[in-house]
Amino acid sequence: NRVFRRRLTATVWGAWREAINVNQATAEGDIPYRGAADWARLAKGSDGQILKLVAGIPAWATESSRVLLATKAASASATLDFTEFNNATYTMYEFELFYVLPVTDNTNLLMRTSTDAGATYDAGASDYMFSVTTKGAGTEDDSYDSAGATAIGLAEGVGNAAGEKGVCGRIILFGAPSATRAVVRTELSSFRALDGFLDLIQGAGTRLADQDTTAVRFLMSSGNITSGTIRMYGVI
Repeated sequence: NRVFRRRLTATVWGAWREAINVNQATAEGDIPYRGAADWARLAKGSDGQILKLVAGIPAWATESSRVLLATKAASASATLDFTEFNNATYTMYEFELFYVLPVTDNTNLLMRTSTDAGATYDAGASDYMFSVTTKGAGTEDDSYDSAGATAIGLAEGVGNAAGEKGVCGRIILFGAPSATRAVVRTELSSFRALDGFLDLIQGAGTRLADQDTTAVRFLMSSGNITSGTIRMYGVI
């Protein structure tokens, strides 16, 4: 199982060298490696896996990674919908918001979920529960919550006056792949319509039903979304 060779150069023998001698690969991408007493072959892994050592032996593993799935830019848009879900691959999803600005002053940013890839979005009177805490840059602190609502509230009282640039931040969606309650966790900032101060907004929300999530929709409680960008990432 082991093959050695030496090279003769100008009547001088070189050092012994061991050649790789391993069972024939059964698939393109298989990798030979040196085992404890002989050469061995590691069968190829799956797309997206990384090579790591387990007890000193090469092995394939799944890397925790974040993949950009979609980017949506608003332009007087009624909604921004994301249907680019792949629940067989991703365990959770992240949405990054960049200056999402409403047409209507002093309105709320909302989110809804879908279980039919966006053909419909749940909007019943008691479909969602959410709780949002706002810490203002001035003296204005606030809470925004509901035990039964038509959407998950993300940010309250968003302004659109000059210098008020809308909502920025991140939303994490848990539980999309499984038939359980989808939960969102938010950390956002927003310019308040009341006085133009910047708010720090933290919150959580859930769909009040055990079902998988295959699309989400962002919208304002009144009017369209003037401008801004939302990016969707899948996380393994």
